[in-house]
Amino acid sequence: MAFENNKFDVVKKKKLKKMDFSVDCNITTTAEIDKVLCVKHNVNIENNEVLNGEINYSGTIDVVVIFSTIDGRIESQKGNCNFTSKFEDEMARAGDV
Repeated sequence: MAFENNKFDVVKKKKLKKMDFSVDCNITTTAEIDKVLCVKHNVNIENNEVLNGEINYSGTIDVVVIFSTIDGRIESQKGNCNFTSKFEDEMARAGDV
């Protein structure tokens, strides 16, 4: 019995440099907050476009904030924020994923 091994690349992977960007996300509540106890977030990239030297992307950030109020209760508030940004790197080429 003979086995044949074929190796081929399905996806080209390229490591890009690290980049930080800020997103303002305002969540409104009617409670008077004494202390923020926890912030949980989930980032979802919904669209991306790779051009030569540039990657454009957009998505949403889902946020849950757990806090204590001035009268001693613990409450939570959910919210989401849209964002869009651009990443520039000369290694990015149109057609790369």
